[in-house]
Amino acid sequence: MLNYTTFEDKPIRVKGFSLDPNILYLTKHNGDKRALYKMNLTSKETSLIFAHEDYDISGDLIYSTVNKDAIGIFDEHSPYGRYYFNDDDYSFHDALDKVLSDTNNYIRSFSKDQSILFHYLSIKALLILLAMA
Repeated sequence: MLNYTTFEDKPIRVKGFSLDPNILYLTKHNGDKRALYKMNLTSKETSLIFAHEDYDISGDLIYSTVNKDAIGIFDEHSPYGRYYFNDDDYSFHDALDKVLSDTNNYIRSFSKDQSILFHYLSIKALLILLAMA
């Protein structure tokens, strides 16, 4: 799968599995910074998912509570502190920013069916509960 020599190679960190148990997410070095990769355990193919030239990728995977699949990774340098594998997942954040344009909006968590979220408004330091239509 992966060739790794202790004390010589830079560390490889397993982040988790996709809904498909043959897909593994991991971080390993891409140059001098850690990047996120996806590995197909059947074919042994590894593909780069997310990297940045100035910092390491080191957050935890984000899993959908609806379909149970990995949909992104927490990353403090990305918009909203999250890097989503699919750009469509940013659409809710963008809509929230339009409605609440005078605040810094942070989504803390979703209900299991993703119909309710906990939202933090940094300007008012207030935790509120919003129901999504």
